[in-house]
Amino acid sequence: MSTGETDSTETTGRTARTGPAAPPATTGPAAPPATTGARIVVSPAGWCVAATAAVGLVTGVLFGWTELFVAGVICALVALVSGLFLLGGTPVQIGLEPPPSEVTVGAEAVALITVSNPSRLRVRPGVLEVDIDGSRVPLVVGALEGHATVRSPQRVPTGRRGVVTLGPVTAITGDPLGLVRREAARSGTIDVVVRPVTVALGSVAPGLLRDLEGLPSSVLTDSDLSFHALRPYTRGDDLRHIHWRSSAKSGTFLVRQFEETRRSHVLVLLATAPHDHADDEEFELAVSTAASLGVRALAEETRVSVFAPRATAGGRERLGRLRGHARSALLDDLGRVTRAEGAPGLERVAGEIAREAADASVVFVCAGSTASAAQLRAVSAMLPSGAEVVAVVARPASPGRAARMGRLRILNLGRLAELPRMLVRAVGL
Repeated sequence: MSTGETDSTETTGRTARTGPAAPPATTGPAAPPATTGARIVVSPAGWCVAATAAVGLVTGVLFGWTELFVAGVICALVALVSGLFLLGGTPVQIGLEPPPSEVTVGAEAVALITVSNPSRLRVRPGVLEVDIDGSRVPLVVGALEGHATVRSPQRVPTGRRGVVTLGPVTAITGDPLGLVRREAARSGTIDVVVRPVTVALGSVAPGLLRDLEGLPSSVLTDSDLSFHALRPYTRGDDLRHIHWRSSAKSGTFLVRQFEETRRSHVLVLLATAPHDHADDEEFELAVSTAASLGVRALAEETRVSVFAPRATAGGRERLGRLRGHARSALLDDLGRVTRAEGAPGLERVAGEIAREAADASVVFVCAGSTASAAQLRAVSAMLPSGAEVVAVVARPASPGRAARMGRLRILNLGRLAELPRMLVRAVGL
């Protein structure tokens, strides 16, 4: 397809950046084209033809070698005709449209490449090349009548979790012999986030998140909602809390004592340091576990804080707090999480995270098999006091086991599908 350099670009893409929240499955404008002009690319065969033309013409004239001179003239004519194919062209508009729905590992995802001919002239068939994560995929486009538009599907690779960069789309104009061609980037780029696989959970909290108003804790208070016991009256107690019937029976004033309640707040801590997981398979299982827990908590309208430590300089940025206000934002952020060299281990950030989410009622620690029970206990000791702590240890292909060490519950998870059953088992520990 012959194209000019003044083509306009209309490209949209699915983006998910850590920062202010965006509505689920948002679509916004893509980045501007990587290159604004065209470049001429000469193939090895083209260089051979050009060299033969030069040598043949010069040598034939200098030495009177007729055969070589004829060969030089022929090669020069071939090079000239090939160059004529690069001239002219009718502008077209090329756009990228992201997959219409969320993209999950292993699911089919198709982006659309839109090619429009805004002029009245017919555009001859041509070739486009779509850049997919640095690899170019050819796409043949048929002839376009005036003011016509075609949409060509382009499959997005979803074999692994992460970010797939699509674009730019490059228009290729060249000669039939493949000696020379003109490449012009005609679109911007879009990032398609391949989200982790999740499993449906009956409830993150049967027994862990017990009521809508809040969670009873071990801290006793004189005024709250969860009744604990009666105690003798002391000077300064609120007279409204005197239990008059029991006081009349005992002959002394007795006041109600309550258990302090907390609003339900689920904290998910995902280990991202390379030494916290034996391999990538364990890490992917841990990411899917964190995603499943976070999504279920959001479905229950529970406050969620998800942390995935990063290899950056101190402060909140190092803690890697993900967006936990909406399902789509959380899954997009988890789709971008990686095992980064230099990322702090669980023991180095647990204390900081505890201060960031001091009111957490349930804490899930998602780690790999290299995290020992002693390390998990040390992490548990740094987390908010009074919170239930559940460590989910990813051990692919191993039988699921559960154990309890003080307030810490340790679940060895072999497959993601076992997570609902293992959470139920954790409640009974």
